[in-house]
Amino acid sequence: MHLAYSGGMERGRVYMTETPQPAESRTGASFTQGFQLLPPATKDRDPIRAGREKFSRMLRVWQERGGWAQNTPARLAAALGWRFGPHNSQWSLATRNKLDPKPVFFHSLGWLNAQIARAPELSLEIKLKQRILAMEPIRHADTGQLWTSADFAACYLDELAPPAWALLLDGSDK
Repeated sequence: MHLAYSGGMERGRVYMTETPQPAESRTGASFTQGFQLLPPATKDRDPIRAGREKFSRMLRVWQERGGWAQNTPARLAAALGWRFGPHNSQWSLATRNKLDPKPVFFHSLGWLNAQIARAPELSLEIKLKQRILAMEPIRHADTGQLWTSADFAACYLDELAPPAWALLLDGSDK
């Protein structure tokens, strides 16, 4: 049986009825040929779930290692005139694995990482500068190069492993 439009609308409702129809259409091809029913989405079917979880943990541990507050990245962005984040709400959601980020979020993380690397030369208020100096930029273990926005996105997609310290229980390098 196929569902077919019954031909009428009443008070904004479209009525669908089950009508028996032949499997072959006028061209001779089956109506369902080439179509597949997909199973309902579940947590187990999320192809990037593992990456999302590692990414979230990495951000949380990065924040804890630096001893900075949730609003520190946003305060730094405001102090330097950067308006693209990461904003407080984005950071909070990302560290709790609840953010469905857009590309600009990864761009802001790359920007944040670069600012942390150049912290000694930044002109900031004393308290904020102390917090930024306590932070360490994320670098590639093999080359020492700073992570860019593309690296943060790749980590989120589980295509790049987070730094080893992000996977340890206490966030230490040991």
